[in-house]
Amino acid sequence: MKREKREPRATDEQVEAATRLRIAFALITRAQRQQVRGALTPVQLSALHKVELHGPLRLGDLALREQVAGPTMSRVVATLEDGGLVSRAIDPTSARCSLVTVTRKGRQQIDAARRDHTDFMACRLAKLTPAHQRALAAALPALEALVEVVLPGEDTGTREIERVRRARTNID
Repeated sequence: MKREKREPRATDEQVEAATRLRIAFALITRAQRQQVRGALTPVQLSALHKVELHGPLRLGDLALREQVAGPTMSRVVATLEDGGLVSRAIDPTSARCSLVTVTRKGRQQIDAARRDHTDFMACRLAKLTPAHQRALAAALPALEALVEVVLPGEDTGTREIERVRRARTNID
């Protein structure tokens, strides 16, 4: 009989660090959503972002990635399509399905949201002491390693950084 591999038990220090990270990430994310208001709702922007990263996607696959019901995602995509941010085409492997793809206008919307969110964080970082700024910069490799542990094989962070660099280059 094969024994299942158990997760290592977390120490009290690790639980404390995990709690503090969870709270900090949640509060920063909430502040960004409240203060960086774009033309899209957070759900619409998230769906658009997933289609850009993983598309073209079937509606059902997008719903799974967003962890919402099919009818909910159908309404979200219909709104994005009405705004010209995505397009739908018949899936060549199954005529009963459609594939959702980001349009040029959709990419521009995503780039604008990325710039706004990055600018929000950059302005907040500028308010920190130089020592805190250096500490956060030094912590980035560890945070990126944590992302890899949480989402193994997902290179979204690397791709996102490259997209932000390209978007900033295009406006400078």
